[in-house]
Amino acid sequence: MSAQQKLYDYFQNWYDTQQNGCDHDKCLVVKLSAEVADISETMRKALDTGYQQTTMWLAEQIKAGWIDGSVPRHDNISAESMAKRWYFAWLGASLMAKISQTNTPLAEIWQMTTTQMGR
Repeated sequence: MSAQQKLYDYFQNWYDTQQNGCDHDKCLVVKLSAEVADISETMRKALDTGYQQTTMWLAEQIKAGWIDGSVPRHDNISAESMAKRWYFAWLGASLMAKISQTNTPLAEIWQMTTTQMGR
């Protein structure tokens, strides 16, 4: 499986699980980030650790995609920066989807991400 396909599958899963509301555990990170991070230092650290691990994995896939030619390289943007941008955008879009109760924010970020990953 190409690195691009791994990235695509990751964000496809995020897109699929965040649509049409957030039932139960579907958007736990979104809920906790917005509601608990300021209240509990332990939870904030756990969320930060998870974020660091996720963006590190995304950056590894982006680098692998540059090597295997499946992900286009954008000028002056490191893999780490691209991974963080995507993660931040998806987290924000998930929160906005909750607020607006529409899938539009997710559809917008899905289009941006797939375009940037060369799809």
